[in-house]
Amino acid sequence: MSNTGEFYDHTTFPVTRSTGSSANMRAELDLIETGFNKLPPMTGNALRLVKVGSAATDLTVSSLYETTSNQLLYGTSASRSVGGTSGKLQVEAASTGTSVSIIRNSADNIGALLIGGKSRATSVGGVAAVTSGDELLQLAASGADGTNMTPVAAVIQFSVDGAVATGQVPGRIDFYTTAVGSGSPVSRMRLTNAGLLGVGGTPANRKIELHDATRAILRAQATQTTGTDALSGIEFWAWDGSSVSTGASINYSYSLQSIDPNTLSITNSRAGGITLWTSGTKRLTLDSGGDLILGGTTNTASSRLCVIAAEGEGQPASVNGDDIRLIRNSVAGATAAVSVIAGTTAVARYQLGDATAANRGVLAFNNSTGELYLAQSGTTRLSIDSSGLVTVASGGVLALPAGAAATPSLTPTGDADTGLWFPAANTVAISTAGSERARISSSGVLAVGTQSPASTPGIQVAGSTYTEVRLTRNVDSTSAHAFVVAKSRGTESAPVIVNNGDTIANILFVGYDGASYVQAASITSSCDGTPGVSDMPGRIAFNTSPDGASTPIERMRVTSTGDVVLTSSTGVAGYSAGAGGTVTQLTSKSTGVTLNRPSGQITMNGAALAAATAVSFTLTNSVIATTDVVYACIDSAATAGAYSVTVDAVGAGSCQISVRNNTAGSLSEAIVLNFVVLRAATA
Repeated sequence: MSNTGEFYDHTTFPVTRSTGSSANMRAELDLIETGFNKLPPMTGNALRLVKVGSAATDLTVSSLYETTSNQLLYGTSASRSVGGTSGKLQVEAASTGTSVSIIRNSADNIGALLIGGKSRATSVGGVAAVTSGDELLQLAASGADGTNMTPVAAVIQFSVDGAVATGQVPGRIDFYTTAVGSGSPVSRMRLTNAGLLGVGGTPANRKIELHDATRAILRAQATQTTGTDALSGIEFWAWDGSSVSTGASINYSYSLQSIDPNTLSITNSRAGGITLWTSGTKRLTLDSGGDLILGGTTNTASSRLCVIAAEGEGQPASVNGDDIRLIRNSVAGATAAVSVIAGTTAVARYQLGDATAANRGVLAFNNSTGELYLAQSGTTRLSIDSSGLVTVASGGVLALPAGAAATPSLTPTGDADTGLWFPAANTVAISTAGSERARISSSGVLAVGTQSPASTPGIQVAGSTYTEVRLTRNVDSTSAHAFVVAKSRGTESAPVIVNNGDTIANILFVGYDGASYVQAASITSSCDGTPGVSDMPGRIAFNTSPDGASTPIERMRVTSTGDVVLTSSTGVAGYSAGAGGTVTQLTSKSTGVTLNRPSGQITMNGAALAAATAVSFTLTNSVIATTDVVYACIDSAATAGAYSVTVDAVGAGSCQISVRNNTAGSLSEAIVLNFVVLRAATA
């Protein structure tokens, strides 16, 4: 469409140009818009799309570009990869205007939808059912790193999360982010089909779970920085007989108006106390009157703190209204005292000592920093800071029992047969459901499915059932996962360039010979030239062990120049069984034959061939291409040295084979010929 009133007529395809008034143009454009799907494709060309607005003269023209790869580009004519993928639709602008809006206008409570669908069908319109683990939709965010737009910063992924049935596709949402210094996003949070939220891992049976190797911390933060009051915490709601309301809470408060600023409080809003249990037994009670009972259930003396270690002889009456009571009267022995020092900037200390020192052992809390620590003779051994981080002093050890597969020494809450344990010195094992699943041996082997790791550091997967290592990526693009084996000289922190001839990687295929595992074959990748920045020439060698040996010998090599070389002195190149065939001439030596195989054998007719005479016949073979090389020779049933064989007229699907009788006499022999087709190219 031009600025002079020309427009395209929808009645002809390809469309033709017409002229007319703005109203006529609008009428035509309405028809074009209605039948737009009938427009012929313009692959590789810029398209000018016209949109009719509400007014007779309201026309909007947008520039789109369709690439030869069927990509639709808006705002640019150059396709480029974003996040490692070249999308079917690319919208780009220099500063603003790159947002995509989806708007629904309707007199109801339904909003606009952005839906991504997935089926396992291999054709458009298919509805083959997805399976658990299938990815349904992925929203990824990428940024330019100064070189390209490949790095992915964050991903939201929607996947199938359970068995699929008619009308039922259970789902989950995974959130990924890429850490500083990394090139790949890592799963950070998962919301399962059951509504379980896992941060740092897959939730097992809790509504919210935190998973982390060192800092699984839930943080509640009041962000107010002005005013007088701020509160953060957790509330527990329950049925009170008439409604659901707050029953208890754990809060941390900051208040300039409070008599207890910077206070952590545990509150029971209803009648009753607060109790702590271990191993199914009540260990501590703060009753409704504010009395603390440790180790029992009855505080007969109404002490503010009653510690009942063993009550074999009962409780004596209160003397002088003791605020702290320690009871252990079932066996002989003394009980230590408790000292508490208050102060908003001071340290509250629980001290254990003897006649030589009062602070041989100290449990202390620093009110100023919020740190709780254990000390021995003035040296801190273990501390817990205000955020809950537990630190063992340098040189200290947090010792755990060895444990066993069914009873790991380090387990999650509520799952006593799953966790870490230590089967031997310098060895760590992982158990689930009471069975060992993996271990890291003292030699650095990560062994899965076996309790007898190899001696060489690496990853070992074993088992009597089918075992595999799988990398799967389900995405509508040409990209896939990568299995990377890297090599450098120097060290991990200071790598150095490799040399020509350095082995980059080995893939070994071993079998058990009755006594040990020995090599049957291997694939070796090496540097095949002088390397440099963005220059790493390479070669691949294929090696097999001969019969009676267990050391692979190089048989074939693919060089950095693309040469494929047979390096074995006894090996040959050719077709294997199943690639060949046979055919026999029926009428005469000039009768054509058909054999659609890359190699084969032709038995010629036994008719006489006169002296010094040549005969030709056509071999019809769908394998043959115009640029191929076809070679033929005599196999048997011919007088030695009597014939010569040539091949010419090679074309798509056929060639001509000629046989000449080079002797002075006529020969009547059913000559057997061998032939082979070699694929060639002209560019």
